[in-house]
Amino acid sequence: MEILNNSFQFFIMRKKIAIVGLIILMLGIALFIAGFETVERAPTYTTVIHINNDEYTTACFTYHSGDVVVITGVNNDSGLICNSYINNVTQKNIHNYTIIPEKSSPDAFYYDNLKPGGRYVFVEFSSSRPVIGYSISSQSEVSLLSIAVYLSGAGIILGIIGFITAIAGIILKKKPETKFILNKKK
Repeated sequence: MEILNNSFQFFIMRKKIAIVGLIILMLGIALFIAGFETVERAPTYTTVIHINNDEYTTACFTYHSGDVVVITGVNNDSGLICNSYINNVTQKNIHNYTIIPEKSSPDAFYYDNLKPGGRYVFVEFSSSRPVIGYSISSQSEVSLLSIAVYLSGAGIILGIIGFITAIAGIILKKKPETKFILNKKK
C-alpha cells in the first residue's frame, strides 16, 4: 500500500511541475507578444522621393524639442540636412551639409540634438531606390519602446524556462528505491 501511495504522490508532483512549466511558458509568450506588438506599432515612415539621377530624399519634417529622430537604411553617401540646403547638396558635397548624429550604428543614425522648429530632410545618393525608414518619437515614446524590447527579451527567457520545466515534469521518472541492509555484528 505504501508503494502505491508513494507512486501516486510522485505522479501528482510531476503533474504540478508540468503545470508550473506551462504557466511560465504562457507568461513568457504573453510578455513577448506584448513587447513585440508595442515595438511594431512605433510609427515608421518609408516614403522615398526620387529627386534626380541618383538622389533620393525623405519627406520634409519639423523637429520639435525633445523629439528623437531615428533613420535606418543609411549609407556613406547619405545624411540629414536642413531643408533650406536641399538645392545645394550634391553627392560630392553632401558631407558639408550633413548634421552629425548624436549616436550612430552601422545602419542607423539617432538625432536628438536638432534645432527646435527646424525643418529637415534626409538625403541619400544611391544607384538604386534605397530602403530608408525614419521615425520621430518623443522621449517618453522612446522609453516605452526600450521597455517593450526588454519585455520581449524577458518573454523569450521565460518561455524557454517554462518549456524546459514542462518537459521535465512530463518525462521525470521516479528514482528507483534502494534498500539498505544493515549487517549487525554479533
